[in-house]
Amino acid sequence: MVIIGIDPGLAHTGYGILRCGPGQQEILDTGVVSTNPGLSLEERLFKIYTSLDSVFQRFLPDVAVVEGLYSKNRNPEAAILMGHARGVILMLSAARGIPVKTYSPAKIKRSLTGNGNCSKKQVQRMVKMNLNLEREPRPDHIADALAAGLCHIWCARAEELVKG
Repeated sequence: MVIIGIDPGLAHTGYGILRCGPGQQEILDTGVVSTNPGLSLEERLFKIYTSLDSVFQRFLPDVAVVEGLYSKNRNPEAAILMGHARGVILMLSAARGIPVKTYSPAKIKRSLTGNGNCSKKQVQRMVKMNLNLEREPRPDHIADALAAGLCHIWCARAEELVKG
């Protein structure tokens, strides 16, 4: 199974492509789509769309895992802009027939560290450990995208165990 984990943002959208099999997962690719703040909102969203569409075409993911909105954001405008980026990602996934799974930031952090309020550094450290990387993934947008993918792998495996 090929999973694309996505950390959505208008300025920076991180992604991580994971291939998982029984008891293992490997990174196929990672990256960040950065947009120029001098561009209009629609131009920035279009860049996210076209950049991720290229990634989708190259790796043909079976599922897209998108980090959910943080609803208690101190900056509501930032949450709205992130929502625009999420909308583009959801639309792209639907256009390509790729199912989407969404997990809250707290659930993703809790699945990796046991603590839904852990730091970005702790997430990076646990992604490094769980994917047997030589160093912590940087920038944190990539670590967050990989963390979302790992969260989905573990949640899907737990569901399979429950189903028997």
